[in-house]
Amino acid sequence: MSIELRYRPDIDGLRAVAVLSVILFHLKNSLVPGGFTGVDIFFVISGYLITSIIYIDLKSGRFSLKEFYIRRLRRIQPVLWVVVGVTFAFGFIILLPSDLVFLANSIRSILRLTSNFFFAQEVDYFNPAAEEYPLLHTWSLAIEEQYYLIWPFFLLILLKSRLSFKVVVGVVSMITLASFFGSEYYLHSHFDPKYIYYMLPGRMGELAIGGLLGIIHREYPRTENFSSDWLSVLGAALIGTGFFVFNSHTLFPGLAAAVPCLGAVAVIASGTDSLVNRLLKQNSIVFIGALSYSLYLWHYPVFAYFTYLRWLTPLGAVAAVAIVFALSLWSKFKVEDRYRRSQVSFGRALWSFWAKPAMILLAFVIWANDSNGIPQRYFLSKGAIARDVAPFYDNYCHQKIVGDCSIGQGKKPPGILLIGDSHAGHFIPFWDRVGTEANFTLTARSSTWCPAAIGLRSDVTYCQEQRTWFDKHYREYKVIIFAARWEFFFSRDPEVTRNWQNFLPAFRETLRVLRDQQIRVIVMPQIPRFHEREYDFAMREKYFLLGLFSQAKDREIHLAFDPVTDDTNQRLQDFLKDFPEVKTFDPVALVPEFRSRLPYRENGMAYKNSDHLNEDGAIELANQFISRRLPLPF
Repeated sequence: MSIELRYRPDIDGLRAVAVLSVILFHLKNSLVPGGFTGVDIFFVISGYLITSIIYIDLKSGRFSLKEFYIRRLRRIQPVLWVVVGVTFAFGFIILLPSDLVFLANSIRSILRLTSNFFFAQEVDYFNPAAEEYPLLHTWSLAIEEQYYLIWPFFLLILLKSRLSFKVVVGVVSMITLASFFGSEYYLHSHFDPKYIYYMLPGRMGELAIGGLLGIIHREYPRTENFSSDWLSVLGAALIGTGFFVFNSHTLFPGLAAAVPCLGAVAVIASGTDSLVNRLLKQNSIVFIGALSYSLYLWHYPVFAYFTYLRWLTPLGAVAAVAIVFALSLWSKFKVEDRYRRSQVSFGRALWSFWAKPAMILLAFVIWANDSNGIPQRYFLSKGAIARDVAPFYDNYCHQKIVGDCSIGQGKKPPGILLIGDSHAGHFIPFWDRVGTEANFTLTARSSTWCPAAIGLRSDVTYCQEQRTWFDKHYREYKVIIFAARWEFFFSRDPEVTRNWQNFLPAFRETLRVLRDQQIRVIVMPQIPRFHEREYDFAMREKYFLLGLFSQAKDREIHLAFDPVTDDTNQRLQDFLKDFPEVKTFDPVALVPEFRSRLPYRENGMAYKNSDHLNEDGAIELANQFISRRLPLPF
């Protein structure tokens, strides 16, 4: 058995191929359509090296879990914390509040070693929106960290059991096959494929197959010295198949992942002097391989922020790559190399490389979460533009009772009720201002994803509370105003309406009941909405660098309304033809100068996202409605 693990520059060369494929894929996926398989090559290399190290130490009787984890902490954590810290710092300057909250939550998951769980719940890896999540790539690091927690104990039990070499190989082979075939099976089932992609069980075979080769090389050193040009060429061909035949539509990982993984195994197994491996040993390639960890960590945040700001033009891409390499060179020589050589105890390593930086980052995470994205940042610029992006529902009866839920200003008990989902909620400031001016009072109740109808039930607690309240109190009002995101109920997409199929029959019956009880009904159509990504870019230009250097100060980016709004409102009108006594009231349509500026208002944004008014937008609409002396619908 080989008692030492000698350095193989060709493996660093293979690392270079893997990281460059990933970088090119994330830069422009058409360059290397299957470049994401570079991560699978990394897993094979990691499985090979980690298993070799542990196996050698176990066989020689010098294995120490503490020493193993000290090496892992020194190798992984310092650069990771630097990248995460810098990413948050730039996010503080660049990101809108909701995006900063998402970044903070992703950092929290990194602290827990569960970023793969977090992103599996939040985003499809191949969704275009994923290109804007600065720390999405840490899912693979989480898999490796989870592997480091499990694999040493597994090998320890396996070897302490004094099983024969054949049995050890058989067990590891079964784990490999179970992972590949199991993930293939679940990819074809009703199981969410994101969880297969992001989770350790779906990737364990990629790490284990590398470990299997490591065990064979350790037990039979001559196999590591074996050299085969044809095997190296076959391995390169399999890797190339992953890079250029696979794409984002390929069912993955599953059995497809075996292709690049077997390619990586073949290249490593073919020996350092084989044809392909001689190329991989070129100094320039080996150097990039040595930079691979820093390159992998830095490239995604840089690309994500360039994408977020729409800077990833051809020239911007060159600048982004240059920044990635500059940061990687710095972190390699100033952080990686410095801490990899440090000699510290396990307790000191745990404190310095994990606990202390984690607590510092956690403080910023809590700050970002508790403040809803630190909107106070925007007070650095002229004007209180933080109000444009900050949530305002907390001041009103949205999903909870705040006071008696009365808005406006009247002396009599309110005879008017505004109720519905968040599209009713964003009209609360409008009705509050109009009611104050016209001297009447309304009751306002709203809850997200909770349109109102008599007798309708919900499994969501806050929604059910609102519906129970409505069933009990609707008779107390002379006028009831309904507002909702009507597109969910009138969509031409059956997949959308299927989730809301119970609402329209219940709403129709509600209108009949209210008619019989002579309660007047007002329905507010849906306000114009924008294509979400286009709206997001408009917001980012408006608030570029906290609004201090807004690219939209002297010009407002014209955004076209999503045609779904007009279609939805026409279908709503058709639905209401059976109830001629029901009036519709659309203040946005009645104030054309307000509508023509959307999503902007006079000194900022009128919307808080692509389909909701913000507080100042709703108030400006009300002021223009009042100034035009437009009639109310009751």
